[in-house]
Amino acid sequence: SVIDVDNNTPVKFNMKTDMGSIHLDNGAGGRIIKQYKAKVEAIPGAVIKTGAFSAAMTVIVTYN
Repeated sequence: SVIDVDNNTPVKFNMKTDMGSIHLDNGAGGRIIKQYKAKVEAIPGAVIKTGAFSAAMTVIVTYN
């Protein structure tokens, strides 16, 4: 599971959510930084395998 650290709420996968407003000035800058925490849990009944692993989460940003 993934938690939004800023407001301590779970991230709902495949759901739209507001991440804030980006305010652009005359330069080409503007950003929002978000912090997330992932919790890795065993699958009930599955064998736990140790070792290196990687994971990724795709974020799609829509702006108007």
